[in-house]
Amino acid sequence: RNLLTDSFGFFLKFMMLGGGSIRSNKIDKTEVKNVENISVCNIFLYRQCNMATIAMNLSGSMKAVSEYTEIFKLPEDFRPLDFILENYVTQQGDVMGLQILSDGRVLLYDNNKAISGWVARKTISYICR
Repeated sequence: RNLLTDSFGFFLKFMMLGGGSIRSNKIDKTEVKNVENISVCNIFLYRQCNMATIAMNLSGSMKAVSEYTEIFKLPEDFRPLDFILENYVTQQGDVMGLQILSDGRVLLYDNNKAISGWVARKTISYICR
């Protein structure tokens, strides 16, 4: 079996059955909170059926915080079914925490260390409402 051909065939069937319409949105720089001196703000949202993806490419600076802090809020139709918790390491080597709450708030935690440079270069997919 050729997985690429079989997967592509499934994709085409899925598209023809109407499940393939992809909705997209973008978080504007003016909607980002608690990140200063933003030099790059590419936050794209995609949704197909009940699956959503956030692709973040955010550069700026964050003050040291001892708790999760909101950076933006997702539109209602891109909100997850339940909360999501992830950790990642920035390009500068800083450990970060990421939460996406079911009310749409996207929060970051910088381990109480000021961050300057790439704050978030992360893509995450999840089940949404």
